[in-house]
Amino acid sequence: MKWSYSWEQKRDLSRRPDITDIVLRWEDEHGQAVLVIEAKRRGGKMSNKDINGGAAYLQMPSVRPFKRKSVAFLVDDADMKAASAILPMGTSIASWQSVGRLQAHYARQLRLPASARELICSYVVKHYADVGFPLGAAWILPTDQHFDGSRGRYDAIKSLGLDGSIERFLLGSEVSFCGPEKDTCPIHRSNGSLANHRS
Repeated sequence: MKWSYSWEQKRDLSRRPDITDIVLRWEDEHGQAVLVIEAKRRGGKMSNKDINGGAAYLQMPSVRPFKRKSVAFLVDDADMKAASAILPMGTSIASWQSVGRLQAHYARQLRLPASARELICSYVVKHYADVGFPLGAAWILPTDQHFDGSRGRYDAIKSLGLDGSIERFLLGSEVSFCGPEKDTCPIHRSNGSLANHRS
């Protein structure tokens, strides 16, 4: 699996570049495939390139050769009905909140101690809340969590002894959460890198 965000390319030399939000490429038993995801903010309008199902994105030179290629749209829960009415029938569309709830659900299915599962789930919920897509009443952040990117938060994560990919997700999340907290966030204390933060 490879992915990129804000990826751009010209369909031909006479055009301005088309810019995609997210591109995923993977390979399975059926060969290689590409998925272009167009992500809309709450209330975001469909562009001229969107209303035909995003077919223009599939004509970008690096995407065109793939036999398996498709476009999907991510929108706010409140915009699902209007967006579905504009897009061609059969276009793949989901809400940010439904994807977030799915991620939180599967976080709770991980083969880990219950406390670790709930911690990961809370980070997923926090990410979506921070960008204006709360997941609903069933997914409320615990009141004892204070996402401040402090040394204690990092040390607590590392003490759990979790799989490397999960630990990196939690540590990276702390950097994201504490961005505005310049006095506590290691990425600010080390002049734009984590080089001075022990790993």
